[in-house]
Amino acid sequence: MLGLCIRRLNTRVEELRKEMDADAPQVEACLSRGYAFTLKDNDLAYQLLLDMDSFIFETRSLYEIVGKFLVALFELLFDRKMIEDEVQSLLSTQGIDTRWIGELRDARKLFFHETAPWLAVQVERETNRFAPVLLKRQPITFEDSTDLVEFAALREIYEGFVNSVTELHRYIKEQIRLAETAAPNEFPRPADSNLLENIDPFSVPFGASHRPPSMGEDIIVGRRFGQTEEEWTPKRTPKEVSD
Repeated sequence: MLGLCIRRLNTRVEELRKEMDADAPQVEACLSRGYAFTLKDNDLAYQLLLDMDSFIFETRSLYEIVGKFLVALFELLFDRKMIEDEVQSLLSTQGIDTRWIGELRDARKLFFHETAPWLAVQVERETNRFAPVLLKRQPITFEDSTDLVEFAALREIYEGFVNSVTELHRYIKEQIRLAETAAPNEFPRPADSNLLENIDPFSVPFGASHRPPSMGEDIIVGRRFGQTEEEWTPKRTPKEVSD
């Protein structure tokens, strides 16, 4: 489901970019006069919102399902508990940025329980690049990054998830090998016991490679909203995540 969700999202983003690319005068009017961009496809904004929201929901759901699988697996094979703090510590030790876990949790809670998102578009004028942005509330300006969820942030969440699943796959195989070595009679190897070895953690391309520019501008898609400049930070800087 997540793979299909991402393919749908990539398609919608490309459709949005093509439509805005084809209407440079309206884009310029939005940027210079604070207008809201009117899409020719009336459903596109809602389809894009639905796909971005679905990505957040399905990724968080899959994260929780993977967690339950790990708990059941470690109880069955190793007779011990595997808790979330241990998983996050393991990932951090391997150099994986686990901030995506908290960011995904907070976004899912917000859009599932508290508010409905709306759509804006980040515009990079130098390259004429457009990237959708989810608004958490109706902002007066875009200077506060806590008012929105960037498309680049969704990509980072997905990359963090894939990196984490890949590392957990490696760790599980390592724990099985160690257990087999310590007590070979307790871990018989039938003909199909190498199935775990053959699993290739999935990887679905998530949009075109795009880094936030040093300075961007935003257009609201819809009616009644304005536009403002926003300064972007090209690279994420380390910070602690508090649960």
